[in-house]
Amino acid sequence: YTLTKNRKKELVFLIIPVISFLFFITFTISGLHPLKMAEPFVNRYFSTILPPIFLLLAWYTDELLLRKKWYIAITKNYLPLCSTGSLIFMLLFSAPFLPARIKNYIHSPFDHKFHPFNLNLVYQKEINDAWKNHIPIVAMEGNAGTNALYTASWYYLDKETYIGGFPPRPASPGGFDGNRYRTLDGKPLAGQNRVLAVVRNPFTCKYISSESLVRLESEKLPE
Repeated sequence: YTLTKNRKKELVFLIIPVISFLFFITFTISGLHPLKMAEPFVNRYFSTILPPIFLLLAWYTDELLLRKKWYIAITKNYLPLCSTGSLIFMLLFSAPFLPARIKNYIHSPFDHKFHPFNLNLVYQKEINDAWKNHIPIVAMEGNAGTNALYTASWYYLDKETYIGGFPPRPASPGGFDGNRYRTLDGKPLAGQNRVLAVVRNPFTCKYISSESLVRLESEKLPE
């Protein structure tokens, strides 16, 4: 509809990148024998097209509202309406009667200690402090542990810690418990009293004693 009937130049510039992204991620291949997709359909990849899609939806929503007489009444009370709605939303999703499964996807603004905004600052401080004090940042060997270490390195470590312009990479510490673990930059675990353990889903870090390493799992920190 946008391309064939509406044809507004601004909207065309928004929708063409979306269409091209969807086309190429669907049909681009990296090999013929066997036939292999260049990129898998991973949900996080589609986040790149959300901004133009949201702008398109906002434009059409505004167009529809302009046709209604009550549009003027809504715009006059827009700020109080949004403020009241936000408060109701926060109160509703902070209620204690919500099922546990829903709570896993909700972060109450009233519980600021465990809100992701606050936890990001906590994780950044702990990871940088551990690195500067030569405390190993450790995860289990495998894909989950490697991803957790890359998250700690790329997202939380300060640029001053980079080696040759690149953040430290996960590597085997060597000579410790059959290489069951990975640490940033391969820092050795032997002789350490404590380490900073990281897990991926959701990303969490925690100081644990070296004796507790045996209870570290790919996606779970020791109690």
